[in-house]
Amino acid sequence: MNEEVFAGIKVLVANMHRDDTSSKLEPLGADHDSTDGLNPNVVVVDEMHAMKDRGMLDVMETATGARRQPVIYEITTFGDDPVSPWGDQNDYSQKILDGVLVDDSFFVFTTHADPEDDWMSPETARKANPNYGISVNPEDLASKVLKAKGIPSAAATYKQKHLNLPGNATNPCLSVDGWRKGQTPFREDSLEHESCYVGVDLSTKIDLCSASFVFPPTPGRKAWKVIQRIWTPADTLKDRAHADRAPYEVWAEQGWLTRAPGTSIDHTLVREMLVSMRALYDIEQIGFDPWHAGTLIHDLVKLDGFAEAQVLEVPQTFAGLASAEATFKALVLAGEVDARGCPVTSWAVSNVVEQVDGKGNIQFTKKKSRGRIDPVKSITIAMSLALRDPARMDEGPMAEWL
Repeated sequence: MNEEVFAGIKVLVANMHRDDTSSKLEPLGADHDSTDGLNPNVVVVDEMHAMKDRGMLDVMETATGARRQPVIYEITTFGDDPVSPWGDQNDYSQKILDGVLVDDSFFVFTTHADPEDDWMSPETARKANPNYGISVNPEDLASKVLKAKGIPSAAATYKQKHLNLPGNATNPCLSVDGWRKGQTPFREDSLEHESCYVGVDLSTKIDLCSASFVFPPTPGRKAWKVIQRIWTPADTLKDRAHADRAPYEVWAEQGWLTRAPGTSIDHTLVREMLVSMRALYDIEQIGFDPWHAGTLIHDLVKLDGFAEAQVLEVPQTFAGLASAEATFKALVLAGEVDARGCPVTSWAVSNVVEQVDGKGNIQFTKKKSRGRIDPVKSITIAMSLALRDPARMDEGPMAEWL
């Protein structure tokens, strides 16, 4: 070790510093209001799962703005609260590891046991702890395992703190690998004049609006094909991209996301799109989330010539969607849903969280999901119509899902 490097370092109660380089190493408290004016090169955030809010992290990220090559290290074990700074970063990290999002400025390194591993074995401990036998004492872990065998709460703590397995955190329910396996770059015009069902999730006018054209399997095709149309307000796109941690601008440039003029989405855009697509595809039925859909349904029937039996409300309830969403979950796992590799939909798939009622029925819930899931909800609205269409009950590839 070069002693000259340390020769000029002075030690105080609050920091270590060097006068000749105007540099210091200093621990910071949790009060982010007292940290303005900092200009750090390196920030180390330890035990991030314990952070109560993003205040300190936001201050540090802003403070590094004047540096050419700043680095922020965030060190943590698995946390409990998905709605927390740790939850946000963990969700974002997982999407990068899964290839759902790309961010070359964000490096993720994680080690953990897998749920099927024997949590009591030394091999599993070694797998989850790269410094096993160095800074991690095998005898200490062995004693904790011995205690955990007889105390359930100690077992939960050991799994979370030493094996990095989820504690009480809510996890996405759809297979990202299965979804990725099903994607192909098919051309939209390859499905012209085929029969399809349309699901529309209007959501709110200030976020995302999604319409999904779902083409059931045919004798020559096992996969369900999906063509997506997704809108978002143009004027607030940058702010919402930051808030949702999603590359909306990139997706818009690539053509996967349509910028709606202004700060909200005019539902006339949806209506005009449905009328134009009617000339290309054989639309059997169109299903809507009833929320905000009344005027649009009226106009499609009275002004645009769609039959009343063709335009339907689909309740966003267990009764309305449980069957379709359970089917969708199984299809995704099997790699049998193909949305042309739409990255907005891939992101939505990775966000979905389900809730289960007393009868075991599932429903994809927006309230608990870790991001927007509108493109998935519109697919399942359309799929619910296809699955209950009597005309298709006995058609080969469809029959196994009915």
